[in-house]
Amino acid sequence: MAEIASRGVVLRRELPAHLGGKPLYVSPECSLRYWGRELAAVDPILWRMVDHHVRPGDVVWDVGANLGLFGFAAAHRASRVLLLEPDPWLANLLRKSAAHYSNVSVIETAVADYCGTGTLHIATRGRASNFLFGNGNSQAGGKRRAEQVRVASLDSLPGPLPNIVKIDVEGSELAVLRGATQILAKARPVVICEVSGQWKSVTKLLAGYTLFSGEDGTPIATASWNTVAIPQERIQQVTA
Repeated sequence: MAEIASRGVVLRRELPAHLGGKPLYVSPECSLRYWGRELAAVDPILWRMVDHHVRPGDVVWDVGANLGLFGFAAAHRASRVLLLEPDPWLANLLRKSAAHYSNVSVIETAVADYCGTGTLHIATRGRASNFLFGNGNSQAGGKRRAEQVRVASLDSLPGPLPNIVKIDVEGSELAVLRGATQILAKARPVVICEVSGQWKSVTKLLAGYTLFSGEDGTPIATASWNTVAIPQERIQQVTA
């Protein structure tokens, strides 16, 4: 009942002070946690990712931006942030928040390994679990409705190329990475990715990267639910 009552509700919140403190428009339709006034408690792991990996002047691409927590938090340090979100309703909220930033752009598109159109399934339980392929995850609770949306590959997008790519696409991460092979080879960005399955296939696409758990920072041999992939040459530079 609380999830149904949250549909369409928009609330103004502020990012944590150390991440810029600017307004962010959110909805408990994405997560009931947004009814709370303090965003600092919503996703501490995500805030830590920004603190640890976003450097001054970075270009950040937030794939499957949802409400844009990662991208807007990164914007206080990055030179440019690109938010990629297929859900038209969420994209409008992103544009509303982006009005407070000069370095944030929003593209209303899904991301996969092709360019064209696709079917976005709006999750029954909350829009944070919207999905493009398959049946989504257990948190989706099924699909409320389907919408035709634009689909693009990361390799098809114009520059500047990213230093950091964050991916949270509810099971489509393998397709996203397949459509980003040129960027991975040329730009060598840090990749922060939730991996819903196909861990070995994702690991193979990230050859030349060293993988770490996004939960505690420990090295891992195979991509897991919360993965940080850092180019091996960057690690060698730090440890040299």
